Amino acid sequence: MSKTWRLPKFEAGYRYQGILGQQFHGVHAGVSVPLWENRKRLNYSALQVQVYDARIEEHRTEHYHEIKRLYEQYQSLRQRSDAYRSNLQQVSGGALLEKALQAGEMTVLEYFLETSLYYESVDRWLELEAAWQRAGAELMKFRL
Repeated sequence: MSKTWRLPKFEAGYRYQGILGQQFHGVHAGVSVPLWENRKRLNYSALQVQVYDARIEEHRTEHYHEIKRLYEQYQSLRQRSDAYRSNLQQVSGGALLEKALQAGEMTVLEYFLETSLYYESVDRWLELEAAWQRAGAELMKFRL
């Protein structure tokens, strides 16, 4: 292809032109010699390669930072979930509340209030666990 760009270009044909009542027509021929036509083509190609390399590196960096952010989010959610779980296990659920109710240490209203707070804490822990699992699934899409 580059050899064909170095060859001269030939042109031949018939032309007709009418201007202000005058008519010009006839055969024409021409030759163009490409002395400076391709002088910047190599520089342009080298710049194009640099642009494509920069785009690839930008894409890589973008994915790296996204994966890093997701991994940090995953680790944070996992730690928070583990801490929440250990705190809930220490409370031991409704067993102590039921013993306190049976012993007369608390009223039924206090018992229901405390159990509702316990179950709200369990719900928050489950939401945290779900967010942790979603972050893990989002992170796994880059592994595939």
